[in-house]
Amino acid sequence: SNYSYGLYVRPSKGRIIHDDTNRYSDSHIYVYHTTTAANNFFILNQSSNMQSIVYSGVATSDYTDEIVGIYNTDAISVNVDLGRVAGMSLTFGGVRLNTLVVSAAKYTTVNVGIVNVSVASTFSISPTTIFGSCIMLNDVTTSSTSSTIYGAYTNSTITVDTCALQKGFTFASGSLSGSRILVTDTVSSDTFIMSGFVSRDESAVDIENSVFTADVSGDAMYFTGSIFYAGCRLGLDNLDVNGTNALNMVGNHFYADSLFLIRRSNFTTYLPTGYTLYVQFNGGLLDHDGTNVHSVGDIYIYSTPMDGGLFVLNGSSLDKVTLSFTALTSSQIAILDSTLASSSTFSFTTATDLQFAIANSTLAATTTFALPTVTNMTFSVKDSSLDDFTFTHSTSKWNQILLSNTSFDTVRLITTTAENTDTVVQSCNMTTFFTSGSYTVNSSVLVDQCNVINTVSTITTA
Repeated sequence: SNYSYGLYVRPSKGRIIHDDTNRYSDSHIYVYHTTTAANNFFILNQSSNMQSIVYSGVATSDYTDEIVGIYNTDAISVNVDLGRVAGMSLTFGGVRLNTLVVSAAKYTTVNVGIVNVSVASTFSISPTTIFGSCIMLNDVTTSSTSSTIYGAYTNSTITVDTCALQKGFTFASGSLSGSRILVTDTVSSDTFIMSGFVSRDESAVDIENSVFTADVSGDAMYFTGSIFYAGCRLGLDNLDVNGTNALNMVGNHFYADSLFLIRRSNFTTYLPTGYTLYVQFNGGLLDHDGTNVHSVGDIYIYSTPMDGGLFVLNGSSLDKVTLSFTALTSSQIAILDSTLASSSTFSFTTATDLQFAIANSTLAATTTFALPTVTNMTFSVKDSSLDDFTFTHSTSKWNQILLSNTSFDTVRLITTTAENTDTVVQSCNMTTFFTSGSYTVNSSVLVDQCNVINTVSTITTA
């Protein structure tokens, strides 16, 4: 009956050999090792309407050369926990479950393969520490928000390939050391979360060729409380991301020489008030090139010092963009062939060796640049249309500013002191042109072949 055991064993010594010729139905299986033994072999195949399947053991020492497999079976719950394992193959194939829990105190050289598996409720992989191991999810369907991978992984890999995550998925409270997470060719239909994961020793989290969608009240991708040390990478490539907020990143820390790479991806929000990118992180390198496309909502990116960063907005139509950096060095920023419908702000407390370009774009409402201290910058606006444009470069040294072939309503060029800084405004249409500040030591402002209705200048020279 559903309340009885088809198999209940608690071996104290010796090996278990249970092959795929055995069949069970409408019952429970319970195998519990009271002491460790090597070379156990347990295969369950073609069993139906199982209630619970428990395969577990003590954690005082390592089980070795363990082989466990469950195939072509449906069950309410499966729980595999051997405590400590050194050398194990654990596989699931063609299994339909309500709950799947795989846990352990320690995995060493363990291969976990979960293939063609459907889990309706809780899905959890949570070995505490993992060394030299591989966890593979392929053709897995999860249908619950309680779908999570935990654990501290060293020299190990986690692969999620061709899966249907119907209620999202969570990587939580874990760490990577010389390890990699790869999510590929996967569809997530609710929030995909990475929370409290620490990456070090050249670890990588790569998410590629996948679709992430959330309903009108949720984030499609949410990263929080994670740390990427030097040499580590978070890479997003060829994704379709759709949600109230497409990508929401709050409270993450990227150390110097870590990388946040975004390539060939489409980010869309349902409402103009949502964010295609909301990225709040400390340090590290942002590399977002022109192969990405953003639609409908806003972009907000905040970071403490960044060296060598790249942000290109290309072929996108958004409400607004806000970029805020405390210090920016040797970086490139561009807005190309894009439309921004509302006020955008670009604020860099200090900027050195910065290249910033706006071309073939329409920026409505107010566009504000605030650069208190800027050195060796090349800034240009070409072949575009801007409404209210305010460019403040308070302490400006060795900079080149070019506005050309662009229509403005209002242009404000404001500096406190400009040294070795040249400003050229050429072939532009402006309702109001306003300049102010002290230009010293080989600095100049040239207005050439422009149509200007109102001019207000309070420039002083020395």
